[in-house]
Parts: sequence; structure tokens; C-alpha cells
Amino acid sequence: MSALPPSPDFAYERKRAKALLRDCRAGDRDAVGRVLAHLPRLAGSLGRLTLADAQFVIARERGFESWPKLKAHLEAAVPADERASRFLDAVEHGAKGTVSRMLKQHPELPHENIFAAAAAGDADQVARRIAADPSCVHATRGRQARTPLAYACATPVHNASAGRAAAVLRAATLLLDAGANPSAGSLYFESDDKPAPISALYHACMSDNLPLVNLLLERGAPTQDGESIYHAAQYNRRACLEALVAHGADLSSTQSPYGNTPLYFLAGHADDHGGRAPWFHGLVWLLEHGADPNVPSYAKQETPLQSVAAAGPKVATARALLAHGAAPNLRRGDGRTAYELAVRSGNVAIAQLLLEHGADAASLGAEDRLLQACFAGDAAGARAVLDAHPDLAPAIATHGGAALCHAVAQNNAGAIRAMLELGCALDAQASDGGTALHWAAWHGKADLVGLLLSLGAPVNVRDTRFGSSPLGWAAHGSGQHRGHDDTYIAIVDALLTAGAEREPSINRWGEPPEGMASPAVAKHLIASGATAGPTA
Repeated sequence: MSALPPSPDFAYERKRAKALLRDCRAGDRDAVGRVLAHLPRLAGSLGRLTLADAQFVIARERGFESWPKLKAHLEAAVPADERASRFLDAVEHGAKGTVSRMLKQHPELPHENIFAAAAAGDADQVARRIAADPSCVHATRGRQARTPLAYACATPVHNASAGRAAAVLRAATLLLDAGANPSAGSLYFESDDKPAPISALYHACMSDNLPLVNLLLERGAPTQDGESIYHAAQYNRRACLEALVAHGADLSSTQSPYGNTPLYFLAGHADDHGGRAPWFHGLVWLLEHGADPNVPSYAKQETPLQSVAAAGPKVATARALLAHGAAPNLRRGDGRTAYELAVRSGNVAIAQLLLEHGADAASLGAEDRLLQACFAGDAAGARAVLDAHPDLAPAIATHGGAALCHAVAQNNAGAIRAMLELGCALDAQASDGGTALHWAAWHGKADLVGLLLSLGAPVNVRDTRFGSSPLGWAAHGSGQHRGHDDTYIAIVDALLTAGAEREPSINRWGEPPEGMASPAVAKHLIASGATAGPTA
């Protein structure tokens, strides 16, 4: 038995349980011995060890009968101010279950400070705080400078009952009546030196608290805050969007501080899932309510349609934009049309859709036609263009990395073969880093990984952005795309067989592949011996 440290921490104990589970699954003798000392029934079947089992062992080692009793002991020992801080952190992170549980277990939480009172929707406690110190409505907490009103807007407790929702609304009303700024909420640090303001209205939209959204709008909160329209549409919060429009929201224009339109922001998502993604439904709602799809964004003056044409295969999004007036022949700041961008990105389906909506096919230059032939898998046609325009040979080196990565995104093996026949190098990287093999490994495209390896793709080259090899990208991809462990394990094995080494897979921050992988892939990496060697 090991006694608790002088300042016990439940989060630390939880990490210890996860580490025990990981080590035991990896066959660590000490970990196995610890588990069997308390769970002898698992002898011979440690492959079925669960996190709950590991937590039980940790609890017994600490001298408690069960994990819940250890947890209760540790939480009871937390000082009141620290408990309130954890409660507020849970509100900030949208941890609904934690917020509800903490309020149930610690009904005294709202008494700790004005922030906790607002986050708990305790209007009586908010009133007492204001009466004692009216200036408390302007107080801020933490680096993000969250106001009491921001906590009232962000809290999920209004979902618990009609009574709790009414209490949250009353608490917010008291704060506003006492002089709280309806526009002030918190700060978002996209970079250390340039925090962006996040309005209370945004927090209310994200918590889907319609009465509070209406209250803020009635009290003068601006609709053009650079956040509320964007994210209400992202999560398809129709009632919140309707409230914003009712109070004069402009759905078309660019907003500060980012300089993009709501439509452009939404169109930037990676995948519309054939029109099933929540953000796609929000985009359609904006279009149906008058959002102009031809307003360009950023210094590059790019429209949503041009963004979609240049990115992944979001055909449903392109179709929706075109159906609501997106102009296929508008030119981006660099002079390129959506059709040219679709051709250069290998978006064959979108290119065809644009032609059907009047795109000018004659706008393609020789380099575009070269890439078009490559993406069609027409090596002979591409060679004919190159023979007629020998000055384009450098373009294969200049754009080859990006083109190969686009081919990977499109699952286009024919394009990969055609580009290689023209001399495109397999170690060429996309503008934002990574070779074709990196991207195939990250996306879990086992067939393309096999093809690229058979064609001689280098396995130990580091990408220019994160400083990691395809093995590191495969590990990270498994952690991001849960539920596909078998595919990623097959990719890891293929890379290792092809000579992938550990050291190049460690990224520029010193993260090893097993630290980025899903549990199953991490376990496989350890079992395969791929974790042996330097770690930094």
C-alpha cells in the first residue's frame, strides 16, 4: 500500500490508472504484478483489463476499498476556492456532466464568488454579491478575463429544468441591470500578443440559451461580433440564428477581427459528409436567408466557392453555393476562377459541376491542362501538354508535392502514377508540409500507402511543418480518427517493413509516435519494438 501524498490530486490518480493500464497491456512486469496482486482473477486474461480495473488497483494501493471511495476522499479534501475554480473551468470547457455533478455534490459552490454564483445560475447569491459590491459585475477571471455575465451565458445548467433556466436568466438580468456590459465576455488568445474579444452573446449562442440570447440582443449586444453568427451556424442553432436576424444581423459581410464571412468560415470545414454535417445545414440556412455567397474574404479575396474548389471534395457544399447564386467565373485575388482551382486541386466532380453551371472551360492555361490530364490519370495526355510546352517542366517540381497530396485526398491512384511518370518527386512536399506518403498515412489510406511504398516513397523524411516522418503522421492520424485501429496498424506495419525508423518519427516538440497514437496503435508500436531507441 502506498500512502497519498501531502497534497493529493484526483487528476494525478486518474493519470496513474491510465498509465498502469497502458503499461500492463504492454507487458510491463511490474505493472502486471501490481494488477495481479489485487485482481488475481485476471491471471491469464490480462488482455481484457479495463480502465475500471486499473482504477480499482490504484484505489487499493492507496488503501481504499474502491475507486469511488478514493475519488470521494480526494474531492472532499479539495479547498473550497480550488473546488470553485475547477467548477468554473468545467463551465468554460462545456463539461456538462462535471458541472452538474459538482453542483449536486457541493451545493455551496455559488457562495464562493460572483463568477461561481453566475455560473450556477444562483440569482439570489448574485443579488447579494451585487448589493455588497456593485463593482463586482465588472470583475474578470483568469487570462481570458471572463466576466460574471460570460459565465452566466456559458453555463449549461439552464438545461437542467425550467426553474434553473429562469434562475440563470434572472442572474444575467441582475448583472446587466447593475451595469454589466452586454458586449463583454472573454478573450481568445489565437496568439500570445493578439487576444481577440469574445462576446457574451457568443457564449449564450454556444450554450443554446435562447432566452439569454434575446435578452442580450434587447440590451444592445451587437450581432456583428465576429463570432455569434459564425458559430450559431456551425452548430446549426436555428433559433439563435433567427434571433440574430430579427435584431438586424448582416449574414453576408466580413467581420472583425478575422476578415472573413460566415459562409467562408463554414465552407472551410474539411468535410460536409455528403450534406449531413451540422455546419452544412447552418450554411444552407444562411443562404436561404439571404447570405451573399459572392462576398470575398481575406487579403486573397477568395469566395466560399473558390475555397471549396481548392480544398477537399465537398460537392454538396459547392452545389448549395451554386444553387444560391455563387458565380463560377469570379476571379480570386490572384486571378484564378473556381473552375481553375478545382482542376488544379483534382476536384474532378466539382470541376464538372462548375462546368454545368456555366464555368468558362477556355480559361484553363497550359499548366492547368497539364494538371487536369494528370488528375484524369492520362499520362499520355499530360506528356503531350508537356511536349508542347517544355517550359512547364519546372512546374512539376514547383507544384508536384501539392498535386500528389491532392491526389491522395481524392484517392486517385491513377493521378499519382501519371505525375510520377512526368518526373514528380516522391519526396516533394505540399506547401503546408508533408509528402504524399505523409498524407496517405495520416488519413488512413492503406492502399495508397502500399502503392506509394511500392513506387519508392521515402519513409524517413521529416515534414517541413511538424518535423515528423510518415510513421509519426500515421500514429497521430490514429489518435484523431478513432475506430480505425486495424487500418492504422496495417499502415504502421507497412512503414516499418519498408524501413521506417523511430527517431525521424519524433516531431519537433519531442513527441514520440506512441504518445500521439490511439491506445491500440500505441500498444502495437510498443509491441513491435518501434519505441526502442532515442526519445528526443
